[in-house]
Amino acid sequence: MEHPVLESVRINTRVGQLAVWHRPGAGTPLLLWPSLFTDHTLYEPLVAALDASWSPVLVDGPGFGASDPPLPRVQPDQYAAAAREVLDALELGRAGWLGTSWGGQIGAYLAADHADRIAWALLANTPVEPARGASWVPLLARLLGPTRFYGGRVAASMLSSSSRARPEVLEQMVGRFVGFARRPMGRTAATTLQHFPGVVDELLRARVPVTVLMGAQDRLYPPESTQAALADRPARVLLVEVPGCGHLLPLEAPQAVADELERLRERAAE
Repeated sequence: MEHPVLESVRINTRVGQLAVWHRPGAGTPLLLWPSLFTDHTLYEPLVAALDASWSPVLVDGPGFGASDPPLPRVQPDQYAAAAREVLDALELGRAGWLGTSWGGQIGAYLAADHADRIAWALLANTPVEPARGASWVPLLARLLGPTRFYGGRVAASMLSSSSRARPEVLEQMVGRFVGFARRPMGRTAATTLQHFPGVVDELLRARVPVTVLMGAQDRLYPPESTQAALADRPARVLLVEVPGCGHLLPLEAPQAVADELERLRERAAE
C-alpha cells in the first residue's frame, strides 16, 4: 500500500528483506515496528498526528505485510539487530523507537544492547514476561487463515470496548488482516506467543530512557501485570497508563501516543 507522504524501500537484513516506508527530512528519526496481526498501517493515524520535527520510518514485520516471510524461531534480539540494519541502510543517526506489543519486545533489546543507535524507546502494550508455552492463537491462525471472521475475533480481543464501537478502527485492522498470508502469519505468531523469552531483564538494564505505555483496558496484558513484573525497574524506565484503551494504542489513541513521544524525546534530551 502506497502512503501519500511516505517513500517505500526494501532493505536487506539478517532476518530477510524488510519492507520500509519513511518520510525523509531533517526531523528526529523515529523507527516504528507494529504488533502481531498488523502491518505498518497500524501507525498511519499516528503519522498523521506527527509534525515536521519527526522523520518516521515504518516497518512491516515478517509474517505481516510486504516483508519477506519469517525465518524459523527468530526472537526479538535478532529483530533488534535487523532494526539497526534498517537505520544503517537509510544512513540515519541515533533514532527514537516506537514498538507496539511484538515491536515493544524488540525495543527492549534495542534499549539494552543498541544504545549507540537508539536514543530512547516507547514500548506500547508490550508483554514483558516470558511466553507461557502453548497458545490457541497460532493454531487458529494456521487453521482459519486471514479471514474477516478470524480477523474480527483478533481485533475484538485487542481493542477496548469503546474502540470496538468505532467502525473505522475495526476496519483499519480487519481490512489489512485479510491480506496477510496464512503460513507466514502463523509462524511469526507461534514463535512470538509460544517461545518469547521475556524482556524484564532487558528493561532492568536499559541504557536509554524508556516509557512503557499501557492501555487501561488491555485484556491481553493488563497494566497491573506489567507493573508487578517491573516493580524493581530503574528510574529511566517509566510506566504510563492510557485510559479507555486496549492493546493497540497507536490505532486507538494516536494523539496520546504522539504526546508521549514528545515527552520522551524531551526527557532524553535533558
